[in-house]
Amino acid sequence: MDIKYNVEFVCPDNPRYIAWCAKNKKRYNKQSPKRDPHVAIYQLALRKWENVIRTLLSQLINEEKNRILRYSKYSSYSNYREIDFIGKLQSNSLMLCEIKLKEHYHTSLSAKQSGWAQLNKSISIAAHQFSDIGGLSICVDMSAIFTLKQLTDNDSQHQTYCHYQDIPSYFSLQPYTKNTLWLNSTEIADLAMQNDLLTGDEVNNLKKLFEVYKDPLSLLAGNQNNHVTNRPFMMLKHFNHK
Repeated sequence: MDIKYNVEFVCPDNPRYIAWCAKNKKRYNKQSPKRDPHVAIYQLALRKWENVIRTLLSQLINEEKNRILRYSKYSSYSNYREIDFIGKLQSNSLMLCEIKLKEHYHTSLSAKQSGWAQLNKSISIAAHQFSDIGGLSICVDMSAIFTLKQLTDNDSQHQTYCHYQDIPSYFSLQPYTKNTLWLNSTEIADLAMQNDLLTGDEVNNLKKLFEVYKDPLSLLAGNQNNHVTNRPFMMLKHFNHK
């Protein structure tokens, strides 16, 4: 027997949604070990990039600001799913978008990696109330910001980026077409700085946060190097005692 949901979209500052998030965060903190603060800072920076992309999308696409999917069985406890961006199309249909910041460009991604696993579930739930609803995966190749090389020659030879101004073409497609588009982080960074959404320092700092996220010990090594650099005569002590 299929589950029937009561479905609606609410805004991110909905009091019940905020309370639900706080409750789940408290439960998560009890069950999980304490997180590395550097990881939390890095993830916060990524969230800001997602907000930037959402703002840039809203300059091209008619945005549905109520992007939190609330669903429940009738007369039961509500659950919520955050949708990164929702576009309202001319046909009054909705396009649910998942934004993924990826370390590298990949010619093929699994449903989980591309965000389509999340989209499929959100679309199936929303379909209980909305008849014309589709999805779009928006992946951002962050390798230029992180200054990383492509993993394989195959990926580098088949890089196909969607330019910012061409994004609306994906929203004019049939809503049931499962598309994944790739954006270049260099173009996004340039647009963000032009629109005062990010500063140059914030763009450069993300690379440093990424390096610490990948290798926390690099921060310790960096501090030690800075310590020696700032006290150049300290090393002479070792020679004086020989």
